[in-house]
Amino acid sequence: MATRQLTPAQIERYTSITSKTGYAVAALHIGQKAAVTHDGMSRMSPGIWLNDEPINVYMAMLQDRDESWVRRGIANRPRTLFLSTFFIEKLMEQNAYDYDKVRRWTSAAKFRRSGIKPYKSIADVDKIVFPINLGNSHWVCAVANIRDRRVEWYDSLGRVERKYINAIKRWVKHDFKDKHPNTPLGSYDTANWAELLNPPTTPRQDDGYNCGVFTAMAASYIGADKPFNYGAQHGDYLRQRMALEVIDVRLWNLR
Repeated sequence: MATRQLTPAQIERYTSITSKTGYAVAALHIGQKAAVTHDGMSRMSPGIWLNDEPINVYMAMLQDRDESWVRRGIANRPRTLFLSTFFIEKLMEQNAYDYDKVRRWTSAAKFRRSGIKPYKSIADVDKIVFPINLGNSHWVCAVANIRDRRVEWYDSLGRVERKYINAIKRWVKHDFKDKHPNTPLGSYDTANWAELLNPPTTPRQDDGYNCGVFTAMAASYIGADKPFNYGAQHGDYLRQRMALEVIDVRLWNLR
C-alpha cells in the first residue's frame, strides 16, 4: 500500500466525528444491531485503544461485503463468516470453554435475524474470522480456515495465545457436529488441522494503540483472500479511514 492521506475535508470530518463524547448512538448497522456510540467513535482519535463498538460495526460491514459478493456470483472470493468480538468472549467466559453459551450464534435462525442471508451454518463457509480482545489490552485476529484446514493467528505484536487457538479448533468440530449430527466431519475434523501463527507477512504495529485497527484490516484482507500490503507506517491513515467508514456504515472499497 502506497502511503496515503485523507483530503483536508476528510480530515476535518474525521476530527469532528471523533471529538464528540457521550453514549448516544453515532452509527448503527441495522441488520446485526451493531452500534457505535460517540464515546466509541472518540476512541478512534489518534493514540487511543479501540473498544468493541467500532470493530463490531466493521465486522458487520465486512459481512455485508461478503453477502454482496455471494449475491453477485463473485467466484474468486472466499465465503466468510465474520463473528463479533463478543463471540470468543462468551465461548471462553471465565477462561473456560463453554459451547452452550454460543450454540445459537451460528444457527440458521440467528443468521436470518442478523441479515446473513447466504449461509445456514458454518458448513456453508470457507473461513470464519474471530476478532479477539486479550485482557482489555490488545486485539488480535484469528481465523478458522476450513477450506485450507488450518487455524490462523494474526497478532500485530507477534504474540500467540494457545488457549484461544485450541478453543477455536474445538469449537469448529463441536459446532459442525451439533448442526450436522449425521454428516461425517470431513474438513471440520480439526484434530489434524495445520496452524499458521503470525506468518512473516503479518503487519506489525510500532505503537501501543493501533492493534484494533490492524485487527479490523486483517479481517478485511483475509476475507478477500488478499495479501497484506500495509504496515506500521499506514496506521494513522487506516485509523482515520476506518473511522469514516464506521460513521457512514459503508466500506469505501466494496469491490
